[in-house]
Order: sequence, then structure tokens, then C-alpha cells
Amino acid sequence: MSDLSKVITLGAITLVPGEYKAIYRTETKIALNNSSEKIYLYDNNGNLIDEISYNSTIKGYSLSYNIKQNEFLWSSTKTPSKMNEFTMPNEPPEAIITFSHNPVAPTEVFTVFATNSTDPDNDALSYFWEIGKKFQASGEQFKYSFDALGEYLIKLTVSDKYHNIVATTTISVMPAVDVVSLRSQSDIKSDKATGSDPAAITSGQIFITEIFPNPAGADNDEWIKLYNPNNFNIILDNWIIDDQEGGSKPHTIIDRSIGAKEYLTLGKEETKIMLNNTSDEVRLFDIKEKLIDSVLYDDVKEEQTYLKTDEDTWVWSGEVQAESVDYSITDYATAGYEAINIYNATNQDIVDIDLPDIRELELGTEVRVQGTVAVEPGVLGKTYFYITGSPGIQVYFYKKDWPQMQVGDMVGVIGELTESNNETRLKVASKEDIVSLYESDPPEPMDMQTGDISENIEGALIALAGELVEKKGTSWFIDDGTGEAKITFQPTANITKPTAKSGDWIRVVGLVSETQSGYRVLPRYQSDIGLIDPDEILAQDAGQVLGASADNMQSDADGIQRFRIPENNQPNKIFIYLLITSGALIILLISLIIKFRMETKKRSKSA
Repeated sequence: MSDLSKVITLGAITLVPGEYKAIYRTETKIALNNSSEKIYLYDNNGNLIDEISYNSTIKGYSLSYNIKQNEFLWSSTKTPSKMNEFTMPNEPPEAIITFSHNPVAPTEVFTVFATNSTDPDNDALSYFWEIGKKFQASGEQFKYSFDALGEYLIKLTVSDKYHNIVATTTISVMPAVDVVSLRSQSDIKSDKATGSDPAAITSGQIFITEIFPNPAGADNDEWIKLYNPNNFNIILDNWIIDDQEGGSKPHTIIDRSIGAKEYLTLGKEETKIMLNNTSDEVRLFDIKEKLIDSVLYDDVKEEQTYLKTDEDTWVWSGEVQAESVDYSITDYATAGYEAINIYNATNQDIVDIDLPDIRELELGTEVRVQGTVAVEPGVLGKTYFYITGSPGIQVYFYKKDWPQMQVGDMVGVIGELTESNNETRLKVASKEDIVSLYESDPPEPMDMQTGDISENIEGALIALAGELVEKKGTSWFIDDGTGEAKITFQPTANITKPTAKSGDWIRVVGLVSETQSGYRVLPRYQSDIGLIDPDEILAQDAGQVLGASADNMQSDADGIQRFRIPENNQPNKIFIYLLITSGALIILLISLIIKFRMETKKRSKSA
């Protein structure tokens, strides 16, 4: 018996005519996929006897052969080692659409829910949304906003694998003043003492748009800037601003509002929030303690702000200005929401996936994967570690309650596929989602060139060697002639940087990580970085033509194979090689000149 990845030989089994026999996973060691699978049965001579395949599954159901209909059917009645039984029919689900608000104002972000949808058979449901011809989303809920006034049709398709039930409804987009007048008094607050506009509401999308975490000298001048992209004012009373989980005490905003299309700066003297100078997270919650926006930052630059740009990316900027200056920031009310899929993991099957294929899945997918621990939690960051295996991935757990593990352990991880600062990662919900499978040797780094750090090796453990070209804060830049690679020293790793100057050659082992500003390599331990002698590089080439290798030979039209210097050969190596060769030729030339003069003098005397 086999599937696409494993072949097993059954023990002695005898079936009498008409008998059924269930063979369990404990005997076959074959793990049946929840997505798609193909199973084969062979006789003892290797002849294919039977096969079955499926492309999807229904949780709690068995796929059973119906002799009368000559087809396989899903049945809620499971009959191992017995004649198959079928429990049918299946009742269709009910599709129901609800909104966080209806009507809404232009650019106001609202949430659309399918959580009230039900199924009489308690089947797992999937949800598919459509707004017009351009917008589609999956999951129990999603966020959206409209720019223009009007009535908009929203379509929901609920599926239980047997039925596709469609529901439609409309949402009204009205002027902000009219929306305020229609909202319940609990959602409206007028307070002339605070200078708030009566046409203001207590909910809506607000963005964190700039952070100043590391001013020069004492950090008393830290601040966080907010932006209101809406066409109406929003009252921020009892909203909460906070840093990373377990950091400073959350600050409840009192007697504050933010005008339409305006900025608001909250200083440290008001919030009492201490932003880390290494890495941290800023989070904003509304009056109902719902997360409105959050920003992660690292690789901090002193006396620079972390700024959201027109392209909806984050960069470090040296133009520090706490006042509410308009940076021509794009209207963010719709940016980022036009293709967001929000998934409810409780209604999703866990996808078994090999680590090399994990980035082919959509964000929000819950997966089960295994890999080798390349660095323990707490070394590069308190909330994450890395597993590797062509290439690798970051595993994130905000509670930081890690199980015991060490480098080289093979672990299984169940988590949601997410993204932070452009880097793909697995977000786990509890320590039980990480299971040690067996101990193994520490992973070996892949040798890479400095110019080849890219998406296809994100999360991989690599080894680099290159010339130190720049030191910049917590980062060094090295180059082997193929392009610069950024080496970032995480404070939690406690690595003492070797004494080095520009022009020295460095060898680094580390994990490839991505941030908003590009790729970097993170050394884990003191042994991951050290100086190397360029002569060692030349010694490796001794006895062969410079640049010669089997991969670097090219055949000319005359059939003669010739060597060529590869494009990635280091300029320093070539320079040193030519310098040594030129020096030897000069010494030889001087010796010949001296010898020639001596011979001339002898001849003159003898004459």
C-alpha cells in the first residue's frame, strides 16, 4: 500500500469472501492529507490492484464506496471493518450578512461579518465575498471602505461542500454629518469643553503614521504620531495606545480628538510609554479595545523617525518634526484593504506542507510543518526563533512561553502563515503548537555570495565571506565583489563585534531576515563572525588558474576548452594576484639590468 510519499508492506492479512478490514495509520504510518491524496494497493508481485484519489475532505466524514451507485460518497457514518453505511442528505447552510456599521461615511473603514451564518448539520463552512467585479475576499469577516456616496451591493457565498448558498445586501455610504445623526447616542459624544466638533464619532480608522523612538541623549522626547484619513472628526477618549506585549503600561487617551485629515502627536510625557531603542511595536485600540492599527520596528536609527511613506511602506527619516506636518501621505482609508482576506482558523483545515513549499500558500492559512531549529528563542528576539530546511521560516509567539528546545532539534509546528515587515512567518497560538520530534545535528549553513541575498533564501542559515565596506549603527556591510550584504547585530544575541576596519575580510554565519528596508543577515552567536586572512582565499586557488573550475569552462568553436574568470571573482583577489605577479617581474627585470651592467664593466676593463 502507498500514497505519493510512502510505500509500506502489509503484514499477513487474510480476507475471507465478503469480509472488510480497516488498516489504521498506526500500522501503515501513512498520514492522509486533509487537502488532496492518492492511495494505491498492489499485490505481492507489484501489480496495481486498486487506487483512489480525492481533492478535498470534509472534517469528521469518511469517503466510502457505494456499490449500488458505483461511486465514492462522503458519509458521516464511519464503519471500519464493516459494510459501508451512508447518512444523507445534507441540509444547506443559511447565509447571513451583518455590518459593524450601516450606513457609513466616505472613507470610514467598516467590518462585514458572516458569523451569524449557520448550518443545520454543523458542517464546516467556507465564505466567499464579492463587491462589484474588482473586490473578492475569503473568511468570516473582512474590512472595507468606500470613497463615494451611494448604495453598494455586497454578495456572500456560503459553502458546506455540498451546497453553495448566496446572500446579498446593500450598505449605504452617506455624508459624515448624516451618519453622525443616525448613530446611537452611545456612539456620539459632544463635548465643547474639549473643543470637539459635534459632528464627531468615537469609531473609525486611525493610522499610526510616524514614531520617534530614539532621540539623541535622554529618551524623554519620544513621541507617536496618529493620522485621521476620514472626512469627519473622531473622538479618542478611552482609546488605548500601547507598545509590545509585556512592555510599558498601556495608556488610556483622555480628552483628545483628531480632526478630519489631521495629525495628532502623543509625547512620552503624556503616554508614559518607553519605546525600545532596538525593536518594539506600537499598537492602537479603540474604545471597544479593538485593535485599529499596529506597527513593528527594528534596526533603530538614533535621532531619526520611523515614517509611513506615500507607497504605504515604512522608512527611517532624518527630518524629525513632531508637529502635525502633512507629508502628502496617501489617503489610507482604502489602501491595504482592497484585497485583504481575514481567516478564522477555527473553521479551516490545517494544511500539511513541506517547508520548501510553505510560501506557495496564501497568508492566513493554518499549516503544520516541520523543520530544524537554527536558533533558540530569545537569541535574536524574545518572541521568535527560526527553523530551517530549504530555506527556512521565522516562528513567532507573542506570549514567549516557549517549550524546551535546542539548535539541531527537529520540531513540528502548527501555526498561521502571516507576514510582518515583509517577512513571512508562522504565528503560533500556544506552546503546545510546537512539538520536539527528535534530536539531530545542528544545521549546516549554505555558502552564499554577498550579492545573492534575496527572497528565495529568506529564513535560511547561510555563510558569507566579504570585505568590510561600511559600519553603520548596529549593522555592517560586506562585499565579495557581487554586491553588498547587510549584517545586523541583534542586542539580544550579545555578540561582541570583532575589531575590524574597512578593507578587512569578514566571515559571517547567520539567518536571512527581511525588513521594510530590505534583506539582512542575523548572526546568532559569537562564533558566527570573525576576521579572515585574504591570503587564505588565494591559497585556496593555489595550483589552478585563477577563476578556473568545472563550472567556469567554456568550449570555443574549435573545440578547445578555455578558462575564464567568473563575474563574481573578488576584485581584491585579482588585484593581489596581479600585484604579486608584477612584483616578481620587476625584481627579475632589475636583476637582469644589474647583471648586464656588471658584464659591461668586465669587458671594458679587459679591453
